[in-house]
Amino acid sequence: MTSFWNIPNVQEIKTPLSLLREQSSILYEQTEGRLIGETQAVGTGDNIIIDLKIIVPALNKYTYTVLQYKQQAILLYPGKLISNLHRESYEINSEENFIEALKYILSSKEMKTLLLSLLSQAKT
Repeated sequence: MTSFWNIPNVQEIKTPLSLLREQSSILYEQTEGRLIGETQAVGTGDNIIIDLKIIVPALNKYTYTVLQYKQQAILLYPGKLISNLHRESYEINSEENFIEALKYILSSKEMKTLLLSLLSQAKT
């Protein structure tokens, strides 16, 4: 039987959800579990909303939502990345653009200050 489907190879594509999950895992590893990165995706109508949160188990599971990414359910891009820490939003048009904005947010001076505060309070 001959297939008429033109199935694309998606092995090399990193989605916003997979990139945020990677960063969640890295946060857990680098802080030896004192901070837990959590990524949640929720479908709402025609959109998918992805949250990246930091959970501090030692502080009664205190949770801080770092950012949120909103995309149309059927498209990865364009979308909007909203940084709660910077109180800014970024229009995202590509994987490269998403990575650039994510790197800016997670490696910022403000994020370092937040992590310092959370880690200091999470000492066991």
